[in-house]
Amino acid sequence: MNYLKTETGLGTIIEKKGAWLTVDFDGEIEKIRSSADLEILTDEDIAMMSEFGDQTDFTMDDLEEEEVHTMSNQLKRYRPRYVTHDDAVSESGRKVVDNNDEVAAGLRGMWIETLYPTVAKILGVPESELRERYGHLNKGQQSMNLRNRVRGHLNRVKVEV
Repeated sequence: MNYLKTETGLGTIIEKKGAWLTVDFDGEIEKIRSSADLEILTDEDIAMMSEFGDQTDFTMDDLEEEEVHTMSNQLKRYRPRYVTHDDAVSESGRKVVDNNDEVAAGLRGMWIETLYPTVAKILGVPESELRERYGHLNKGQQSMNLRNRVRGHLNRVKVEV
């Protein structure tokens, strides 16, 4: 879920339609034009905010004092969990680095041409749908997204790999 932080408080984004956001501010629904200036927060941002007390008192300055929420900082936080596998090589020729969970172990060593049909079968969706959605990305991003889709699917159906 996404939230919108304004001077008046924190609202839940109900809908994004074109350039407009429909936001619920404690029962008061407002339509707000989307712009780059808006502070849109995720559930993870909200969880980080909890240590600062009441959500309406939270400002982005508080978050920046703790840690700026960027992709690089997110990766730094999870990097210690990753394991380098000397026995597996990615399509780029580099050693495989992954989080060593069941999904990573089960799909390790699969290159993109093998990964698409395997993931399509696990998810029960047409391979063409996955290729259309992720084909514009580089091979590493495609692989990451496909593996994350499997993780999400397995979490939803509560199946052990």
